[in-house]
Amino acid sequence: LDHPNILRVYDAGEAANGQPYIVMEFLKGSRNLRRHCNFNDLLPIEAVVEYVRDCALALDHAHSNGVIHRDIKPANIMLTTQNDIKIVDFGIADRQRPDATRVGNSYGSPRYMSPEQARGDDLNTQTDLYSLGAVLFELLAGRPTFQKKGVPALLYHIAYEQPPTVQSLRPEVSEELNAVVLRALEKDIGMRYQTGGEMAADLDAVLNGEAPEELGEPGEDELFDTVRGLSFLKPFTDDEVHEFVDAGEWLRFRLGQEIVAEDDERESLFLMLSGRACSSRGGAVLDEIDEGECFGEISYITGEAQVYAVNATKPSMVLRIDEPVVD
Repeated sequence: LDHPNILRVYDAGEAANGQPYIVMEFLKGSRNLRRHCNFNDLLPIEAVVEYVRDCALALDHAHSNGVIHRDIKPANIMLTTQNDIKIVDFGIADRQRPDATRVGNSYGSPRYMSPEQARGDDLNTQTDLYSLGAVLFELLAGRPTFQKKGVPALLYHIAYEQPPTVQSLRPEVSEELNAVVLRALEKDIGMRYQTGGEMAADLDAVLNGEAPEELGEPGEDELFDTVRGLSFLKPFTDDEVHEFVDAGEWLRFRLGQEIVAEDDERESLFLMLSGRACSSRGGAVLDEIDEGECFGEISYITGEAQVYAVNATKPSMVLRIDEPVVD
């Protein structure tokens, strides 16, 4: 996993004496978020939303690479001295922690388990999103979703009972943020967030004081005006630009979603109709791509593989063109 909000692992092996080891990123002076789940030491709401949004994007990256954390909790979320978030403790080592309880064939920390974990059901990536919702609830309310003595009673309530709304415990929480928490804590995975990117997009909308952006397909005139305004199409006639618009496929991307993979061999040209994205190579950000700009033109013209990845940094709509348009 290679993401700015996931603790980096540099090496792993076995010492001469047979002792296995892992070399990880050192976070000097960092602390975990456990201390901020106390009502007397709560973080500002905006900071909580930013941190959990970054966690959701990190989980989206992990899930897209086939990794389920299974033990998301405040103690596994580190805050660096630069106020950056790092998710830690991926992997089997978590199973050996004294505060990790086994339920059926599942492992995790009971307070943050998903309903499916509590029941011992099979898990998918949405288990992490429920756990992140429980973390969000606790960082906002200063108490866990359920306050029950004994693991059996706690797991029963997680599996079958509804927690109080976070807004009822902290009235200054907005309706929009309260709705994000409720959706993250849905017991029905069909109603819960499907991806970390979806959850991150809604949290980003909360930060911007707006409802989650609806990316409906723009009208024909709006599409033409957007494409007509691109500088590299100015030499073309209006009829040729219309051909350009008709030849494209309209694609929607949520915040954090990959639009183009590094070394992708598809020969496509992309036009950013709404939103924003960034290009990167080897994890290093190269440039921002704003509304009305294009990318992928070198691969489109030369037929060579993409040399950089592109990820949406806002909910975006893109026109992708795969075939030659104008002879």
